[in-house]
Amino acid sequence: MRIVYIHGRAQKGKSALEIKTVWDAGLIQGYRHAGAAEPFDPTTSEAPFYGDALDVAMSSRAETLERGDPAGQVDPLTLAIVRRMAERGGIDPGTALETDVLERGPERWEWVQALARVIDRRIPGVTREVIGRFTADVSAYLNRLDVRKVVHDIVRPHLTQGPCVVVGHSLGSVVGYSVLAELGDQVDVPLYVTVGSPLGLEEIQIGLEDHHPLVFPAGVKSWRNATDEKDVVALYSALTPSNFIAGIENHTKVKNSGVDPHDITGYLVDPKVAGWIAGAVG
Repeated sequence: MRIVYIHGRAQKGKSALEIKTVWDAGLIQGYRHAGAAEPFDPTTSEAPFYGDALDVAMSSRAETLERGDPAGQVDPLTLAIVRRMAERGGIDPGTALETDVLERGPERWEWVQALARVIDRRIPGVTREVIGRFTADVSAYLNRLDVRKVVHDIVRPHLTQGPCVVVGHSLGSVVGYSVLAELGDQVDVPLYVTVGSPLGLEEIQIGLEDHHPLVFPAGVKSWRNATDEKDVVALYSALTPSNFIAGIENHTKVKNSGVDPHDITGYLVDPKVAGWIAGAVG
């Protein structure tokens, strides 16, 4: 059984081989921790790489937290992501920000910048650059057909070449879901695993609904989601009917090692996540 890795953002300058090597190393350890009957076989995995293509597509209209429109308004998706990151990190904007900034209202770009600075100071592994690029990449993927097409054209062929287990991380979990939803029963996916996923955010779902209904993909037999509670990029720990769709099994007790709770290796090393994959691969 093939395993298809769908990576997240910030992979510019890497390669499919580099992505595959890092993810394989995590699964090799994870299989051991899970006590899998057979060791992980790296020859079964593949990693469609869209990092450079995404960066090129994005370069035509770069967006960061340093920019807003002339009126100082903020993109609703950016506002929603930054607010939710703060909430996930235990930050209350009402007490964390200066009064004069708050008086301008959360719809103002200065308010979002100020909240991003607080997140930068208080949450390990998350910087204003990470927040800015993450929101820009997600927004571009959801709202720009050229960016979406570039990414989908790279990922889609890997999912239509026969049965495969699919693993999506971060923005990759959004990409994987959207491609699988569009393909429907044209694919055979015994298991879709999402880790560090932001799919629970309503504003992301609204963007996806512009392209397809929010449904459990017809070609996916089982969907399991894993989250580290400290991973603020995941936005919601569990993907449930109350914040997304029904039918997803959740594991919210991942303990990601290192300074970055969003790190892919920590997710793949987790024995439950690795056990899911090992069981589906057979």
